[in-house]
Amino acid sequence: MKNLAFAAMSFGVSFLICWPLRRQLMRLNVVDHPNDRSSHTWPTPRGGGVAIMAAVLGIGAALA
Repeated sequence: MKNLAFAAMSFGVSFLICWPLRRQLMRLNVVDHPNDRSSHTWPTPRGGGVAIMAAVLGIGAALA
């Protein structure tokens, strides 16, 4: 049950952090531009993993 709570809280916090971070990354032009080998068709922001890691580490530290 504790693992499920950890996962749910991490998901919620990372979701709340990702939206403002994405907007900021797009504004600063920190994007991957598609090329021949890309799986995306339009510019995609880079660095969203920062929000996920911040949420996981923050919630993990709070629960420890």
